[in-house]
Parts: sequence; C-alpha cells; structure tokens
Amino acid sequence: MPAEAPAGVHRSRIDLRSALVGLPDRVIMVGFWFCIVVEFAVLAGKLTPAVTFPAGLIAVALTWRLMPTRMPSTRPASVGVALALIIVIVWAALQLPYASQYLVVSRDPGFLTLGGFWLTEHPSRLMPLGSTAGLDVSGIHGNSLGYGIVGDTLYSQGASLLPSLLAVMGWGFGTHAVLTGNIFIGAYSLLAVYAAARRLVGPLWALLPIVVLGVSMPMLAFSRTAYTEPLCMALIFTGLLMALSAVESGPGWRYAVAGVILGASGMVRIDGPAVVIGLVGGCALIAFAHVESADRRRVNRGLIWLIVGALGSVAVGLLDLRLTSPFYLSDLSGQLLLLLVALIAVVAVSALLTLPPWWDGIRRVAIQRHRLIATVASTLVCLVAVLAIVRPAFDVDRRTPLGTPYSAVVEALQRREHLPIDPQRSYDEMSMHWIAWYFGWPFVVLGFVGLAALLWRGIRRGDARLIVTFTIIAAPSALYLYKVSINPDQIWAMRRMLPVILPGLALAATYLLSQVADWRRYWRWASLPLAASLVIPPILAWPSALYTTLEQDGRPPE
Repeated sequence: MPAEAPAGVHRSRIDLRSALVGLPDRVIMVGFWFCIVVEFAVLAGKLTPAVTFPAGLIAVALTWRLMPTRMPSTRPASVGVALALIIVIVWAALQLPYASQYLVVSRDPGFLTLGGFWLTEHPSRLMPLGSTAGLDVSGIHGNSLGYGIVGDTLYSQGASLLPSLLAVMGWGFGTHAVLTGNIFIGAYSLLAVYAAARRLVGPLWALLPIVVLGVSMPMLAFSRTAYTEPLCMALIFTGLLMALSAVESGPGWRYAVAGVILGASGMVRIDGPAVVIGLVGGCALIAFAHVESADRRRVNRGLIWLIVGALGSVAVGLLDLRLTSPFYLSDLSGQLLLLLVALIAVVAVSALLTLPPWWDGIRRVAIQRHRLIATVASTLVCLVAVLAIVRPAFDVDRRTPLGTPYSAVVEALQRREHLPIDPQRSYDEMSMHWIAWYFGWPFVVLGFVGLAALLWRGIRRGDARLIVTFTIIAAPSALYLYKVSINPDQIWAMRRMLPVILPGLALAATYLLSQVADWRRYWRWASLPLAASLVIPPILAWPSALYTTLEQDGRPPE
C-alpha cells in the first residue's frame, strides 16, 4: 500500500494548481495595466525605456490585488488553462513566419507600423516636418493617406496605444519585433477571450471559441500586421472578465476597473464608447431588477463607480486623439458625437431607472412577469437576426459619398468583379453574409440563438453575468451589423466584426452548446458535431496557399 504524500507536498500541489488556474487572469490584467502606463507615457512625450519599464513595474505592484474573483482550482480548470496556453503559444508560433511587412502607407497597417518604428527612437508621436530620418528601415514609403499637417508638425492618424506597444517590443528585439508584435497581441486577445469565456461555459468548453477564432481568416489576417482590432478585442474581453466578476456581488472597485478597461478601448479605436454603452446599459438593467433595497443600493453604487471609471477612460482616449491626431478627430467628429450623445443618454436613463425609488411598482410587476419578458426579449433577438439575414432581399444600402476616394474604390472593385456599376453602394445589407463567408452559416445561426439564450436565461434566472455579457456584445454588434461604416472590400471590411461581433458570436454559440450538452445526457453527443460545425467552415474558407502568403513581403532588407 503506497504511503500518503506529506501534507506539505499536497499543499504545494494545490498552490501550483491555483497559480496555474489563475494565470490567464493574471497575465491579461498585468498586460492591461502596462498598456495604461504606455498610454500615459506617450501622451506625456516620455515613451522611453527608462520611464516606461520602471513605471510599469510600479503600476503592476500597485494593482496586483485588483483582480477578478478566483476560479475554483479544480482538475478540469487546470487542464483547461494548460490547453489554452498551448493553443495560444502554438498559434503565435505558427503565425510568426508569415508576419506582414506593411511599410507602404496605402492603408492603416502602413502608418501604424511606421508609427511603431518612429516611437522606438522618439518619445512622442508628434513628428516635426522633415524629420523622418528616425525611420531607419529601408523600403518604407509614406503619403498623405495616414497623416495630417498642423503647423510645422506631422500628425499620424488614430490613437496611440497600438504603435506605442509595437515600439516597446522593438526596444528589446529590433525591427523584426515591430513587424511581428501584433501577432503576440493577437495571442493575448485569444487568452482574454478564454479568460472571460470560462466564467460562463467552464474551462473546457471555453477552448472552443479561441479555436474557432484562431483558425479563422479574419483573426489571422488582422494579427499578422498592425491592425488595431486584436488589441481592442483584448481590452473588451478583459473588461468583460472584470464585469462578470463585479456583478457576481463584487465590491465597487471591480465595477470601476471594469469601466476603466472597457473605456480604454477608446485608446485604441475611436469607437470605444460603443462598448461602454453596452456595459452601462447592462448594469443598469441589473440594478433595476433588484427588489431588495440593500441589494439595489449595492448595485447602484457599483453602477456609479462603473460610470466614473468608464467616462474617465473614454476621456483619456479623446485626449489622446486631441493631442496626437487632431485632424483624424475632426474628420470623424460627427460619428463620434453621435456615439458620445448615445453614451450620455444611456448614462442618464440608467440613473433615472436605478437611483430614484419611483419604479418600485413597475419593478415588482416586471419581476413577476420575468418569464414573459424573457420569452419576448429572446424572440425579438431571433427575429432581428432573421431580418438581418434576409436583408439583401429588400434593402440596398447606398451610403458611400460620391466623388470621394471611397466611391472610387467601390467603382474600381465593381469593374474588376464585373458587377453593376454603382459607386454609392456600401453593401451594409451584406454584413451577416460576410460573416457566413468566413465562418459558415452554422456559426451565424448558433451564435444568434446563443445570444437569445443568454438573454432568455439571464432574465429567467436573474443571472446578472448573462445579462451584462449580452449587452456588451449586442450594443456594438447592432451598430456595425446595421451600418458597417467601412469600404466594403474583403477582407478589409471584416475589421469591423473582429473586436466584438466575431468573438461575441463564438462565445454565444459555445454557451448554447454547453447548455445543450448539460440538458440531457444523450444531447451531449449532439453537441460534438455542432461544435465541429463551428470549427471546420473557417478552416475551409481559406483559399489555396493564402495561409502562407506574406502581405507586402520583401520590404525590409534581409
């Protein structure tokens, strides 16, 4: 009979398992706080190793305990984390040989990559005219597409966080690190999706969405070069992770941190407020649904902290654009104003619904009728999805302004594809079909049924986690599925889908399958072919030899 392990050995095994299970949360939270340090450093014009790394260490030390609630240290949890880490590391390793060399400014990756090179040698994004000598990489070329001139200063387009992070990587590993840096950010974003997903579907089912995303053409195409979407996705799902932890009965600081993280997506992309709208709206619905005054006061306090954190973070993103890309902020001021008005309106409605006690009667009636409300709400989600799918049959969107470079591109693409010439076509009505091109119709159907299931079960069971997940996914998805707001050529247009819609649908579909597997024992076998229907179509969507194609290759010297 074997001897029992000493108590100290058993305890060390438990501690090791606990550390492994908590590793994804720890990695993405440390990464987030370092992103905040990098953002403030570049805004202050002090993005140098001597400032950034010490400040990063101090920030990580100060925020070490600001973590989501701990996951149970079970064997499935540790196995799930180990597999997730293997998937993410292997995924990054497979992409490294195919990193793009996008050094020509014809579209966003060009000026973002050049911005990374510039910041490896300069502490600020602001470039005095004629000072491009710091871009010591042969083969580069720029034009006015990504830049604006104000006075004697050349301003680059967009927010600062992504090129700043690429520059940080370039400090240690040179030119190659700037070119490959977004692959590691893509791996980081997959880990963030896993960390959030396991809170809803468990540690093993949570592997499915990162596999579906990892094999897909949009995820790989936008990670191999300097696109902002993978970093934005990482921040959104890190924020979702903290929001899930907060609504489980967490203290106010968790709400504040969730707001700060989701608002920080505005430090990457100008449309960051769209995700904050979903977070604030979801938490307001949760607060409204509490009958007991003590619970309502607790959630209301959390909502206030969330709004303060989110608005503060959004303000930093706007300050970034004002200081480092004023022409870009001016060009998109109309669209940004609509988003900010919508955000302020949601904040006002949230305060109106949650802070005064006027709604107690309506609140009690709504809770008594929660089954009916759940059925109606989830049915509406399915109906909207059906309408979006059949939309091309009754809608032709023409939102591209005539006489602009955008309409010229549309006309050129139509001529190349032998389509009817209509330069105003924006093809927004095709948004659902675009998703199906890359992921298959099972992904679309299971994803939207999964969203309906999240909302139905969240209302029926009063599960705040499901409600806030639905609203964070639904708010920006509704915006971009209705109006994609981008040149409609592929794969370029799928950028709009990557930060929220694609991972959100993958998570929702996985949630649906996890519930199907738990419903009846024999249904567990039905969930396996359904899971395969999510993974196989994205793999088959790849044209022959495209996986190994390097975009803009041959630019840097060997």
